[in-house]
Amino acid sequence: MADDIRFSGVTVNAPDALALAGFYAEITGGTARGTAHWAVADAPGGEIGFQQVADFRAPTWPDGDVPMQMHLDLLVDDLEATEARVLAAGATRFGPQPNAEHCLVFADPVGHPFCLSTWASGVAATRVYVDMVGDLFHAGHVELLRAARALGDHLTVGVLSDETVAAYKRRPVMTLAERAAVIGACRHVDEVVVDAPDRLTVEFLDEHDFALVVHGDDLDAEDVPDVYAAAADTGRLRLVPRVGGLSTTEVIDRVRSRAS
Repeated sequence: MADDIRFSGVTVNAPDALALAGFYAEITGGTARGTAHWAVADAPGGEIGFQQVADFRAPTWPDGDVPMQMHLDLLVDDLEATEARVLAAGATRFGPQPNAEHCLVFADPVGHPFCLSTWASGVAATRVYVDMVGDLFHAGHVELLRAARALGDHLTVGVLSDETVAAYKRRPVMTLAERAAVIGACRHVDEVVVDAPDRLTVEFLDEHDFALVVHGDDLDAEDVPDVYAAAADTGRLRLVPRVGGLSTTEVIDRVRSRAS
């Protein structure tokens, strides 16, 4: 298998790249950046690029002389609520739709078709869970979340409370709300649980349908602490390598050494 080619992403033509990026950012809860010539919509699960084309011709799907060549699939949990949001943002719904219970097809403001579909419409999503402190959010945290997200389709991060953390190590520099806000802004994170449980249970994992629980490989796989016993006993615990070895303690030590 070739290893010198990697998939980078999808670029969509538009008369105004930033305007269309803004549409997709709005409906997904992401952000848009760029110019009218080239822009990107950062959304949970990835990003879409947009390129301005001066003589742009909108697809005329399902019939016409400019047929649909491709479409975007957007996975949602609540089809009805999301439909209302995309229509309010400027999308147009096609009809009739034979699979409307699980999948709806729309055109974006410039005519590109896209689908909203629930998890039930295709292969079930692999939901991944990571719990963390996330204090002084740094590159080590990002790499852990990147690795965890790559193992599934949806990443939930449980952010531990100040009191939970203080019971076994130093009290975080950042508050719980601050840490949750920064972690939630990471592009690899789909959902944040604030004040996450300090001990995982099978009931918690099953309630949220978590297929995997991810932790750095600083955890001893042969002597898993009680906190992660439920994940290990049910075969859901996955350890990923720590990249670079950076920790919050090291960041604090750097600050202290440079301030002295």
